[in-house]
Amino acid sequence: MIDLIHGILLTHPIHEWPIYYTHITLLITFFAILFQFIITYRVNFFRGNDIVPRHSLQYIHVILILISLTSGLAVCLLYWTVIYNSSAQIYYPKIILDHGILWLLLFIDIFFLTRLPIYMIDCIPFLILTFIYGLFTLLIFIFKSRFSRNRIGYVYSAFNLSNSPLRVTIQLGSFIVLVPIASVFLLWNIFRLRRAIDVQLPEGGSGGGGEQEDEIEEKDQTDASIIA
Repeated sequence: MIDLIHGILLTHPIHEWPIYYTHITLLITFFAILFQFIITYRVNFFRGNDIVPRHSLQYIHVILILISLTSGLAVCLLYWTVIYNSSAQIYYPKIILDHGILWLLLFIDIFFLTRLPIYMIDCIPFLILTFIYGLFTLLIFIFKSRFSRNRIGYVYSAFNLSNSPLRVTIQLGSFIVLVPIASVFLLWNIFRLRRAIDVQLPEGGSGGGGEQEDEIEEKDQTDASIIA
C-alpha cells in the first residue's frame, strides 16, 4: 500500500497514473492482497457458518490473484527484456520493486503457501484485462489524447500507431493475445513441476503413485478454496 501511494504521488501529472499498464497491475495486486487479508481474518476469527467466505468473495479473490500473478509475470518479462535500457543504468529501488520484487513475493506465496493450482483456462481473466487495455490504446489513438512528454495518441511508444501502423498493430495484437497465453503456459508448467515433485513414489514399487497424486490435487483444491 505504501508503494502504491508513493507511486501515485511521484507521478507527474498525478492524473496520468492510471494510464500505465504496470500501475494497473499494481492496483489489482493491492486489491488481491486486501482480499487475502479479509479472507484470512474471516477464517481465523469468525466462528460457525461465517468462517467460510461467500462464493462470490472467493471468486473475486481468485480472479484478482490470477490476474496479479500472470500480469505481474508479463510486466517483469517485458520490462527487463524489452523496455529496460541497460545503458541508462537506472536502478531505482521502486523500479526493481514494481517490476520484479512484488511479483516474486506473490509468486512465492502462491507457489509454496497458498498453492493455488494453475490451468491454461486461467488465462481468460488476463486476456480480458489485456483486451480492455488494448481497446483503451485504440481509443486514445482515435481521439488523439494528449499526455505529458509531448505524447499524442499513445502511452507507450511501442503502441504508437502513428509510427509504422502494421508493426504496432502486430505488437498490440501480440500483447492482447500471445502475452497472456504465453505467461499462463509458463506458470502452468512451473506448477505442474511442483506437483510432480510433491508426488513421491513409495518405496518398493510404483503402486499408489496415482492415489498420492489425487491426494495432492485434492489438497491444492482445498487450499485454493480457502486461500489462507
